[in-house]
Amino acid sequence: MQRLSILGVHFLLVVLMVTASFIETGWDGLVAAVFVFLFALWPLAINLIAAVFSKTLTSQVILLGVTIAYSAWVVWLYRDTQSSADGQAGLALLITAIAALPVLVPAWIACVVVEVVKRSKKNRSAIQAVLPGKSDMP
Repeated sequence: MQRLSILGVHFLLVVLMVTASFIETGWDGLVAAVFVFLFALWPLAINLIAAVFSKTLTSQVILLGVTIAYSAWVVWLYRDTQSSADGQAGLALLITAIAALPVLVPAWIACVVVEVVKRSKKNRSAIQAVLPGKSDMP
C-alpha cells in the first residue's frame, strides 16, 4: 500500500510540473511547454519510470526525495529566470537537467544498489529455504 501511495505522489508531482509549465505558457505556448518538458523535466519522467519498476520502499523514498528536490529546484530556477531582466535567462532551462546530473545520477545509482541488494537477500533466503543443509553459500 505504501508503494502505491509513493508512486501516486511521484505521478502527481510530474503531472503538476507539466501542468504548471503548460499553464504558465498558455495554449499559445504549447511548443514552449513541450520544450520545457523535453529539456527541463525529463529527469522527472525517469524518476517516475524508475518508481514504477522499483520494488523496495527504500528506493521509492529515495526517488521521491529526488523528485521533490528537483521539482523545487526547477520551480525556483523558472521563477528566477522569469523575474530576470536578462532576455537570455530562459536559456538556463536548456541546461537545467544537465546541471542536476551530478546529484541525480548518484541517487539513481543508490536506488539500483538498494534494489540489487534487497533482491539478492530475498533470493538467498529463498535458496536457503529450499536447500536448508547448504549454509555455506556466499
